[in-house]
Amino acid sequence: MVGGLRGRVGATVLVTTGGSGAYHARMTAAAACRMGLATSLVLTAAGPEPVVLGNRLAHSLFGAHIRVVAVGRSGA
Repeated sequence: MVGGLRGRVGATVLVTTGGSGAYHARMTAAAACRMGLATSLVLTAAGPEPVVLGNRLAHSLFGAHIRVVAVGRSGA
């Protein structure tokens, strides 16, 4: 699936979202890196340390740009 993105549609960045411990985010970053695409991960977290340490290392090894979005209860 990822392999055809660059050639067929001219994609340069692959974006995915999920929780800070999302295994698929790590695999998306790895696949994109292998195919020569940039990666942007939009991760959700509720605490002050938003991204699991091992995942953060893997994301950075694959060159992923990480944006963390805080989530929590709205109180409404």
